[in-house]
Amino acid sequence: RRYVLPTGLEAFCSASEFSDRDAWTDCTNDSSMSLCIVLEAGPPARISLRPSRIASRNIKPDEALEVGRVRPGFVVGADAKAGVFVELARNVVGRVLLKDLADGYVKDVVREFPLGRLVAPVVTQVTPKVELSLRPSAIKRESSIPKIMKENDVVKGTITRVE
Repeated sequence: RRYVLPTGLEAFCSASEFSDRDAWTDCTNDSSMSLCIVLEAGPPARISLRPSRIASRNIKPDEALEVGRVRPGFVVGADAKAGVFVELARNVVGRVLLKDLADGYVKDVVREFPLGRLVAPVVTQVTPKVELSLRPSAIKRESSIPKIMKENDVVKGTITRVE
């Protein structure tokens, strides 16, 4: 969204900077603004409306993306051929391919994923491009991997199924 600051300068606020993550909801068209913090001087300037950023004067980017982690974000684009584009953080947009939108077929991508909708995809790839999945089966499988486990670790577990 674009705002005009009291100085007359134009500023842009990413959907992920409207409020703190624990208070995120689908975006609305409310254009009121009271207090903001400048993240980048621009032009146009980049601002944040997050109370936590304003109180702490923290303008550092959000934490880095990790493969297998569920990361909430806002739909910033939807296309019947390219898939859905999700803003995860300031200057970080990932793509959900059509095959990764659901476990079944999505008939009308644009209607099912309107601009501003809050979604919680799992990160499936970080480089060279951020790729995401909204399939419930992928989210359950990927997010169940312990974050503390690394290659070459010896772990104790129970076999629940052999395929």
